[in-house]
Amino acid sequence: MELPSSLVTRLYLLTYNPASQRLVTGSELGYLLRAAALADLMLAGCLADTNGKVTARTQSPDDPLLAVLLAEIAASTKPRSWRHWIRRGDRSIRRSVREHLEAAKVVIVRPRRVLGLFPATEVAPRQPRIVEDLLGTVRAALRPSQPASRVDIRDAFTVALAAAAELKPVFTRRQLREHRDRIGRLTECAGPIPHALRKVIRQTRSAVAAG
Repeated sequence: MELPSSLVTRLYLLTYNPASQRLVTGSELGYLLRAAALADLMLAGCLADTNGKVTARTQSPDDPLLAVLLAEIAASTKPRSWRHWIRRGDRSIRRSVREHLEAAKVVIVRPRRVLGLFPATEVAPRQPRIVEDLLGTVRAALRPSQPASRVDIRDAFTVALAAAAELKPVFTRRQLREHRDRIGRLTECAGPIPHALRKVIRQTRSAVAAG
């Protein structure tokens, strides 16, 4: 089964927990998806890092979801940090990605009721096997059998972003500790975006803990 090249699609699918048959859709999901979308744009040559600031280039992505984000960045009155763009629009991107993947027949969206009363939605991959294949790619990238610099860059990004978000369907806390050095090397290969995502999430959690 061919894995999706889109990091947004990969990370969204990796939030699926096979045990509960549901997606982990906490408040930090939007940050993860924004970071993945920025990474897709950077890999497509649409964005560049200039002294820690995001610079839009003239290339235009085929993906309409990414095109909207690129236009938003290009319209900014001044260069902004990666953290700024990860934080901005984090709520709206969750719905946008879900609708995009539903239209592309990557996921199935069904209505359900919480406690039999409150309306909600249930999202699941159309092909659950693809989640297993993505997890297999993550495990392969973590093996020290090849230098981190030779790991496919999209696989390195997948590992780095999932680790930065501490995505539970992908990593337990113990696994994050065990693979800390390897994750660190893959994160360096991926550049500034995973670092920015980690800072945003830590700052958010600190603010919540402080009340």
